[in-house]
Amino acid sequence: MAAAFALSPSGCEKGAAPDHAPDADRSAAAVVPAVGVVHADPTTADPTADGRPPPRHPEEGHPEAARLGLWSESFDWPVLPVHAHVIPDGTLLSWGVNGEGNLPGWTDASLWDPTRGRFAVLREDSTNLFCAGHTLLPDGRLLVAGGHLSGGPLPVAGGHPDQGAGAPDVTVFDPRARTWTKAGRMNAGRWYPGVTLLANGDVLILGGMVRAREMNALPQVWSSPDRLRDLPGAVRRLPNYPWTFLAPNGQVFLAGPQRQSSYLDTNGRGSLTAVAAHVHPRGREYGSAVMYDEGKVLVVGGGDPPTATAEVIDLAEAEPRWRLTAPMSAPRRQLNATLLADGTVLVTGGTRAPGHSDPAGTVLDVELWDPATERWTTLAPLSQDRLYHSSAVLLPDGRVLTGDGTRQRAEIYSPPYLFVRDGSPALRPRLDDAPERVGYGEAFLVASPDAGRIARVNLIRLSSTTHGLNLQQRLNRLPFERAAGDDGEVRLRVRAPAGRRLAPPGHYLLFLLDGEGVPSAGRILRIG
Repeated sequence: MAAAFALSPSGCEKGAAPDHAPDADRSAAAVVPAVGVVHADPTTADPTADGRPPPRHPEEGHPEAARLGLWSESFDWPVLPVHAHVIPDGTLLSWGVNGEGNLPGWTDASLWDPTRGRFAVLREDSTNLFCAGHTLLPDGRLLVAGGHLSGGPLPVAGGHPDQGAGAPDVTVFDPRARTWTKAGRMNAGRWYPGVTLLANGDVLILGGMVRAREMNALPQVWSSPDRLRDLPGAVRRLPNYPWTFLAPNGQVFLAGPQRQSSYLDTNGRGSLTAVAAHVHPRGREYGSAVMYDEGKVLVVGGGDPPTATAEVIDLAEAEPRWRLTAPMSAPRRQLNATLLADGTVLVTGGTRAPGHSDPAGTVLDVELWDPATERWTTLAPLSQDRLYHSSAVLLPDGRVLTGDGTRQRAEIYSPPYLFVRDGSPALRPRLDDAPERVGYGEAFLVASPDAGRIARVNLIRLSSTTHGLNLQQRLNRLPFERAAGDDGEVRLRVRAPAGRRLAPPGHYLLFLLDGEGVPSAGRILRIG
């Protein structure tokens, strides 16, 4: 699934890190072994043929792993992983700031191949993409809106960006050609904008700072290859990184962090319609949000001082309303919320202290929200704080990688669903074959020798995350039945999502889950 890399013995792509690039030597030395399921080393060899990873040494046993999950030791990462994306070949693209001065005019991004554990550095040589917004396009390219035009160094821990200007560029990364190209110029700069893929494959870009304390209030719709259309009927000043999701009615749902949620209709001149106000009486600045089912959104934490509360809304209801669900065990802001392979939501990082991002209030405990019970479970804690500029992505193997903007270090979490009671690795269902692309409403066959024990089939859009927000993720629970193939082997006949409003076109992870909730490794396929 992952493309081959031309690598030097050091582990960095030849010629990829120029001598003047920050931390070029460190990037070149960052070689991580290939990915497996659960070992003491964070990234180990591929599973054996029966679905289990290779045997572990006895001293690596973790009896509590089935209840709490397991964190790897942190390991070197070539860049500060402020922005992180799983792209359709299964590799992980990330970038952060350009050295101590965070200089404008270029970006060094890291591309990690988890099947080989190798890094390549890919330079974008015209725009600093720090604090941009982004989404994967239907064809697998990554669209990046805005970025960092000026403003000096990265704020220190606990500080807040009180200066700076946003870049007006739209930049597209092509993972097949490994090239960056310009794809339009917005009405003005945008720093911290919101970016949402629409049902027709266009992209809504809204909010963000033109310069310090001056917000870009004009939403725009980008169409390939480089056209931008203004929406003067939907002008509004929005907080940084507005929480936006494509809703089942085809409009864009603005879930937060402001208290009042709205629909934005991108047709014509654009328009805004009020939907419902959060139950929490104040805004949820630097909280997080996730679409955990079709039309269902969870918002959690945020605010100053931070809150532990969480709320859900069902956009399929005739009059959608926010309602409180169980709170987390601790208040926090600067947290990440990540959909897992089984449809639960993992919350990592954050601080309970008031102010922007105070490490004195660091919350290390990890919590898991189960949409079936709407309750939280406390899991294995992080080993270090993950605060402002943190990111967390669901990897194709069902684990979660997290990093932040203060250190070139990452760590990987293996959820409890990867273990049995004694802490040994669970026997995972195998997903041997699936189509590379399926149409809406199409029935397609999935080959698995474990078809008889599959209880659920989940589809999760690939991660594209920054600043604690993984708004591109969304979950579809796919209906399926067992069917005998021409060769007599039992397969799964799975039904793709019915339409673009429920699953915007693009690339998703397909997971098979057995009756114990153990997921297969994910298979990337294109919908639409």
